[in-house]
Amino acid sequence: RRGVCLARQIVVAEKFRSLIFVRTYLMSTRSQDDEPEWSEVEAAVAEAEEAATSGRCSADVEDAIRACTACAPPLGPRPVLQFAAASRLARVLILGQAPGLAAHKSGVPFDDPSGARLRQWLGVSERVFYNPACFVILPTAFCYPGRAAAGDLPPAPTCAPLWHDKVLAQLPNIKLRILLGQYSQKRYLNKRAKKTTGVSCTMLGKSLQNWLA
Repeated sequence: RRGVCLARQIVVAEKFRSLIFVRTYLMSTRSQDDEPEWSEVEAAVAEAEEAATSGRCSADVEDAIRACTACAPPLGPRPVLQFAAASRLARVLILGQAPGLAAHKSGVPFDDPSGARLRQWLGVSERVFYNPACFVILPTAFCYPGRAAAGDLPPAPTCAPLWHDKVLAQLPNIKLRILLGQYSQKRYLNKRAKKTTGVSCTMLGKSLQNWLA
């Protein structure tokens, strides 16, 4: 077991950049006595390589989103989402509408009273909610859309078709998708989505029944 721990520690310490060194080092120290656990060491290295590849893919997508200038938000581009290399472990995906002004200023999704209500509804703490290994937060539009006569403008139509599939491809363990707002429901439920106003749990329940039908 010490060999397995050593492999993992070296890989993590080197940020997945010394995998060849790890394999070479372990092979040079291998002996007949180590034979029973050598397969476990190789498995640990393979696991680290896979994690490194997945992490790089996630980081590439995240970096591309952060640098996106596909549209022109009124306050400038500032994508607000929760997605990182650790998100490949997440099991809950929240698909929302667009960040509000408070979230735009802080760069933190749901950094407003609606976020407090959402966490209360989910029954989770801020620490759990903002852990990318637990929750992925993916708005329909990543940037603040600006003000309308009443409330905020609708989410820009550019982000979801451009980025959602690329993000979802990096999330192999999602078990639950929570669709918040009519725009995410229309995108992912299509014609089975029902119009919701306020916090109409009855209409949302009908949308879910249609989805399951």
